[in-house]
Amino acid sequence: MNSEKNKVFEKLISQRQILDILVIIAVFILLVFTLLIFMLRRWKEVRAIKNALLLNNKDLQQALVEIKRLRGILPICAECKRIRDDAGYWHQVELYIRDHMEAEFAHSICPDCIRKLYPELIEYFIN
Repeated sequence: MNSEKNKVFEKLISQRQILDILVIIAVFILLVFTLLIFMLRRWKEVRAIKNALLLNNKDLQQALVEIKRLRGILPICAECKRIRDDAGYWHQVELYIRDHMEAEFAHSICPDCIRKLYPELIEYFIN
């Protein structure tokens, strides 16, 4: 009877060991899937960041081209102050700057020009 009890006991222990091994395998598989999901999400994040950086780099390169274009020497007429473009056409300063920069002009008149052009109105404009 003892040997039968030992066999049953050994069988139970053997089944318990198999269950423990199955639990370990199941936990391992769960960890592997969790790691794969984490890696996939991280890969997507890295890809999105890379795409954003590529777009920013493209924008910065375009801005650098614009800066280089505006940084050069501008041929300007000594008399009428028009500017010659790369194609050889002459443009008013305001139009050239407006077309090549993000700037608009609001015209006014300085105190020296008021004195020169409208001496009778000096008292109204300059106080």
